[in-house]
Amino acid sequence: MAYIKNRKNNKGKITSWYFSVSNYPFGNIRQGGFKTQAEAKVAAKHVEENLAAEKKIRKKIRSKYELLPFNIELENWIIKKKSKLNKNTIDGYLNTNNKVKQFFGDELLINVTHDMYQEFMDAQQHNTKSTNEKLNKQIRAFVKHAFEHYKIQSNFTNDVSIQGRKLKKRNLFIVATEYESLLSYLYNCNLSILERMMILLATTTGIRYGELCAVCWKDIDFVRQSIHIYQQWDYKSGSGFTDLKNPNLNQKGDTDIKDRTIPLSIQAITLLKAFQISDSYIENEQGRLFYKAKCNAQVMSNNTFNNSLNRVLTSLNIETITAHGLRHSFATYQVQKKIDKTYLQYLMGHTDYRTTDKYYVHLHEEMFEENAVEMKEALDGLMK
Repeated sequence: MAYIKNRKNNKGKITSWYFSVSNYPFGNIRQGGFKTQAEAKVAAKHVEENLAAEKKIRKKIRSKYELLPFNIELENWIIKKKSKLNKNTIDGYLNTNNKVKQFFGDELLINVTHDMYQEFMDAQQHNTKSTNEKLNKQIRAFVKHAFEHYKIQSNFTNDVSIQGRKLKKRNLFIVATEYESLLSYLYNCNLSILERMMILLATTTGIRYGELCAVCWKDIDFVRQSIHIYQQWDYKSGSGFTDLKNPNLNQKGDTDIKDRTIPLSIQAITLLKAFQISDSYIENEQGRLFYKAKCNAQVMSNNTFNNSLNRVLTSLNIETITAHGLRHSFATYQVQKKIDKTYLQYLMGHTDYRTTDKYYVHLHEEMFEENAVEMKEALDGLMK
């Protein structure tokens, strides 16, 4: 039943009327500014009639649905969305559904409350906050759909509190002295020739991991000492060669890619020749350098590569980076060596020089500090 109340000024004179109507579990609907009590009652009655009609519709439609567990409803929704989503996104949704199944078990969707869902999110605090925000976003999309189709009475994801551990910020690149130390180590270390070859090639060319995995012997010109980059290998799902602009493989903001030919160092050429005749190289139909049998992707995983790289960097007392960090390191090293910006743009495969500026030039703070000192010294010299 509606609650009708007046508002008074400082002198106790009634200035207006307002009403409040319960809309459990969504809180109350309030509206004011009515000149008379009668007007407020009419408006409140209209709201109550609309709410009653809506609840009747919800109850009628909901009765047509088979009552299913939370995770089954979520899974069915994911299946319907499959045609509109890429494989990686679908895999993410299925992983979310597994978490829901583990926590809620056979609990019916219609019985899930806000408090239950909050307990679920609290149980995910071992993840990073960004991971939990993504998890909640996926579930919210489903719950919103379920609410709009009258399968549940309220959106239990509203106003949920999301916590999680803070992710330690990783270095995006290594500085020039560290870059040179890494190269020196790779030229002379006892690391397996396969690991040495992959890390060295990534470090001295700045190519992406997917591009590294796609390198074939026919792409290497031993006479001109160069490598042609024009495709990637899907190292995530193992679907084979793919376009350079594949959004599933590239970093965010790193998709304006074109093919290019990159020069190779004499040391890289020497190691490539040694690798070609070593037992570590496995012949394969595509003629890829870094083929790996008995795995779906047919190549070393990105995580395995990162672990190998991190072991090397740790032994050199250098803070760890990822495979993509080697690409950043290559670019910033070239910037410090004052390589022509247009040529660097070409080497990185960028169609727009602004991408090169945005993602690489600004990273090398050390170079800017040196330039600032040089500029100050030059200006100070003019004043003498």
